[in-house]
Amino acid sequence: MALYTFIQVEEVIKLLEAEGLTGAQWLDQTPKEEAMPLEPQWINVKETQVFPEASAGGLGHPEFCARPCVYFSKGMCRNGAECEYCHLPHVSNPKLDKRQRTMVQGMPKFDLLTLVHGALQLRAQRLKKKNEEFIIEELLVLLQKEISALSLQDAVMSTSKHDLQLVTKLLSKSSISGIVANLVQLPDLYEKMEKEISYFKLRRYTGL
Repeated sequence: MALYTFIQVEEVIKLLEAEGLTGAQWLDQTPKEEAMPLEPQWINVKETQVFPEASAGGLGHPEFCARPCVYFSKGMCRNGAECEYCHLPHVSNPKLDKRQRTMVQGMPKFDLLTLVHGALQLRAQRLKKKNEEFIIEELLVLLQKEISALSLQDAVMSTSKHDLQLVTKLLSKSSISGIVANLVQLPDLYEKMEKEISYFKLRRYTGL
């Protein structure tokens, strides 16, 4: 796999901006073997200078990182910087209960898209208040396009308004990656969202 330098990354970003491409559009046009790798050898350098205990899974902390490493918190992680889970501190937020998780997993497409869209909008408001601006507009655009593509027959809400509002509020307290993870049952859309998140991480950690 090719290893890109920061200078090469900067050139790619400038090219993208000049052509008006989003991260997902660029990744779709890039041959698989030449796709920009998100490896800790280069992209995690800035993070490890601030947090010596940072791991590969912590890239994008706290909004885009992997789940916390249960072994690191006990001083037992043997993978160090190569660990695929996050070694940085996480805030404990309310989680969906079993009934709510089952409800989300069984939601029709329109209900699920509406839920994730609403949760991301609320999350964006929370981040803005903290002066931590993350580029999630493209994620919302992708969701809106998916909703608009549904037929009138399919665009009918079957989940109760009360349940949808409650779960949306709870879900918005998760990280952006945590919210998007609920789309895993829609693999094509989930892949597009993950590509956008990868692009966001690329921009953030190169300082561009």
